[in-house]
Amino acid sequence: MGAVMFQYEPSNQQSPIAQFGIAPPGPGAAMIPPGMSVGGIGDFGMGDQSGFKPGISGANVGGANGQGFFGRMGGFEGLGNIAQGISSLGQVWGAIQGVKLAKEQLGLSREAYHTNLKNTTQSYNTALEDRVRSRYHTENREAGAADTYLAQHSL
Repeated sequence: MGAVMFQYEPSNQQSPIAQFGIAPPGPGAAMIPPGMSVGGIGDFGMGDQSGFKPGISGANVGGANGQGFFGRMGGFEGLGNIAQGISSLGQVWGAIQGVKLAKEQLGLSREAYHTNLKNTTQSYNTALEDRVRSRYHTENREAGAADTYLAQHSL
């Protein structure tokens, strides 16, 4: 057998709500138990909480009338603005440090490039000189001809 299901009908006094001694509401009405109210958060029989405002009280740190240092800053919103300002300054400082680091890295890369170019050029010229002098010696040519060829073709 299946489970017994209750079906709500406003005219039926045997609805699940009626079993607990509560009169069923009309169609479309909210089903709120007696003694409960639908107020703000935390309004469960504790009275009216509409006047509750979380925050600092007692010391003159600023209030609704804007007195005191904290009140002139705008209260907690003012602290948020100050924190955002400090965060922005930190981001600017970090960006400046990043630019300095990038410039330093560019200088090191440029130096490495020039060193590599100089070494590659020297290696090419040495290999060319060895090849030309060897060829000119094997073919019994003059040493001056090899020097002329190297002057024209060296980097």
